[in-house]
Amino acid sequence: MDEILKLIAAFGIGTFLSGFLSFLSNSKNNLVEFEVENYQNRRKEIIGISNELASYEIKRTEQAIEKLRMFLSPEDTSLLDKTQKEIDKIGKQYYLKDAHIWQLINTFNYSLNSNKLLRKYLRLLLEYEESIVQKKVNWNITLFFSLLCKVIPIIVAIYLAVSIDTNEIAGFLYLIGIMFIAISEIMIYIFNLVDNPSDKTIKVLFNVFYTFPMISIISRVIFWKIELFLSFGMQMVVALIILILWFYSYITTFSRIDSNAQSYINKIKKLKENTHV
Repeated sequence: MDEILKLIAAFGIGTFLSGFLSFLSNSKNNLVEFEVENYQNRRKEIIGISNELASYEIKRTEQAIEKLRMFLSPEDTSLLDKTQKEIDKIGKQYYLKDAHIWQLINTFNYSLNSNKLLRKYLRLLLEYEESIVQKKVNWNITLFFSLLCKVIPIIVAIYLAVSIDTNEIAGFLYLIGIMFIAISEIMIYIFNLVDNPSDKTIKVLFNVFYTFPMISIISRVIFWKIELFLSFGMQMVVALIILILWFYSYITTFSRIDSNAQSYINKIKKLKENTHV
C-alpha cells in the first residue's frame, strides 16, 4: 500500500509540473502575440518619426522629437550626463534603457550630424527590437522543451528519492541535484543581465549545475540500482534519453542567452565613435 501511495505521489508531482509548463507555454503564446502586434505599431510610428526628421525642417523635427519621447523607454535621469568610462561601468542597461537616445535628444542642436545620428539610432533600435520579437516567436516551442529538459530529471530524482532509493544520504544527494538543475535555469536569466558573458564561463557553470547532476542521477540509476530495470537494453535506453536531454539543454542554453543585445550595443558604440556631434 505504501509503495502505491509513493507511486501516486511521484506521478502527481510529475503531472503537476508538466501541467504548469503547459500553462507557461500557453501564457507565453498569448504574450508573444501581444508583443508582435505592439512591435508592429511601434515600428510604424518610429519610421514615421524618422521620416519627419529626414525633412530637416525645424518645426517638423521638433514635432518628431516630441513624438519620439513617448515611444522610448521612460527617461532615467540617473543614466544621463555620464562620461564614457561611467557608461562602460553601468553596462548594457545604459543602452537598453535608451539612455544614449535620451542624451542626444535632450542636447539636440538641429545640426545635420545630430539629425543623422538620431535617425541611425532609431534604425538600430528597430533592428534590435525586431530581432527580439523574431527570437521570441521562433523559440517559443524551443523554450518549452528546454524547460522540459530541466523538469524531467527533477521528476526522476523526486521519484527515485520518494519511491525507490529511500536511503537518507541518497535523498540528500538527490536534493542537491534538484537544486543544481534549478540553478542552471536561473543562470540563463542572470547571464542575460551580464555584459558579453564568455562562452567558457557559460560552459563551466553549465557543467557544474547541469552536467554533474545528470551524471549523478544516471550513475545512481544504472550502476548502483541495476535491479530497477529488466534488462541491459532498458538501461541503455534510459542513458540515451538522458544524453539527448543533456545535449538539447546544452544547445538551447547558449541560444537563450541574448547575444543580440551585445551586437546592438557594439553597433551603437561604433556609430558614436564615427560621428561628431
